[in-house]
Amino acid sequence: MDNLMVEHVLDGVSAFVADPLKLGLFISSIMVALLLYSAVRKEANLRRKSLLMFLNLLAVAFPLTLLALSLSCSAIHSLECAVTISQTFLLVFPVSLVLAFTFYYLLIPTLRTLNCAPIDRANPLAAFVRAEAAKLGIPAPRLMVLQVHAPVAYSMTAVSPTIVVSVGVLELLTRKEQEAVALHELYHLSCKSPSFKVLSVLYGLFLPFSRPSFFNDLSGDELAADGYADRVQGTGRFVASAKAKFSAAAKFKA
Repeated sequence: MDNLMVEHVLDGVSAFVADPLKLGLFISSIMVALLLYSAVRKEANLRRKSLLMFLNLLAVAFPLTLLALSLSCSAIHSLECAVTISQTFLLVFPVSLVLAFTFYYLLIPTLRTLNCAPIDRANPLAAFVRAEAAKLGIPAPRLMVLQVHAPVAYSMTAVSPTIVVSVGVLELLTRKEQEAVALHELYHLSCKSPSFKVLSVLYGLFLPFSRPSFFNDLSGDELAADGYADRVQGTGRFVASAKAKFSAAAKFKA
């Protein structure tokens, strides 16, 4: 019976290969995945790179999904198990991909704002963020305060553009230093850097051999964000002093 089950799966694969349309889609998607992988490695713009990574993951998942859904059971009911096992194996990648996207793009942003409260629009920093977002030509992000006394700042683009600063940022940093932090995060939002960071994690998770290629991208993005804040403020002094306070607080906590 085991041999019959294996033969049935092989028959299903053979039928798939014998179908010109399905085989063509399968081979084409693999070729597209390889081309997209090559494009990801070469692309420098984070917005375009994020899109290419997303498409690359879809191109890898598509042929596996196509093959899984093309397998079917014969009239012999006992052979169903072999098909189910094969389909499950083939669908592990695409299903895991969907779950990972759901987790990183919906659940994580929700969790990262649980201990946050919106900053009043009349707050000078909130007004500054709105004005600078308009200059960048991006939607004004939500500005939220995290109830943590250490200086913390990050941005998110999953549910809606959001900048989060901690109570420590508002207490320890001067007004100009707070604005430097806000400008740094606004630059990230304008470049879709938070999405790139999430996609780079997922890309490295599902295509592990690609992981080392993103270190330079992320490092360069941080330097570019600092450079943008320096240019807007006309000096790098406030970025440098803000980073020094972040670093000092981290060392004190450790």
